[in-house]
Amino acid sequence: MFTDAEKKSLAGVWPPTPELLTKAGHERVSPLEAIRAFCVECSGGSPQEARLCQAISCQLWPFRSGGHPWHGAKGRRATNVNLRGLRGQQPHP
Repeated sequence: MFTDAEKKSLAGVWPPTPELLTKAGHERVSPLEAIRAFCVECSGGSPQEARLCQAISCQLWPFRSGGHPWHGAKGRRATNVNLRGLRGQQPHP
């Protein structure tokens, strides 16, 4: 875990660099994988609950499957993506 001072220091770097992201414990993932992982985390860690999500006003809702609904592009399934970088964030209502 990071102290409050460490979190503040990491958050103060913009834009984040690959080195900073690695230091913060993030792994390289596509944006669609990151969205899928966030949706699963927001749904209590359950891919099934992410699939059944009814928060249709959430900006990420169309992308919760890990694919791009308008382009048909499917990213790798993100259910097994390391969620360390998402822990501690507040879920969407």
